[in-house]
Amino acid sequence: MKYVVVRCRLDEVLEEFELERRHITERTGLDRKRLSRYATNVEVMSLEVAVTIAEAIGVDPRQLYEWKTIPITETWREGP
Repeated sequence: MKYVVVRCRLDEVLEEFELERRHITERTGLDRKRLSRYATNVEVMSLEVAVTIAEAIGVDPRQLYEWKTIPITETWREGP
């Protein structure tokens, strides 16, 4: 299976934990504007940033995204 990111769930995850973006800024030092770009899918966060944010919230980094799975046979038709 190939996993493809559908969208960022940052705001949803923050809401589940009753947190706001400012909390992540305070805990990680990440810029609020950058967090906004991630949350609105304008920019994709690096693995390092995803792990940093996930640790600050207390979740697995995969929970920060909605995922789609694609069987390998379809992947080969689509390309890399």
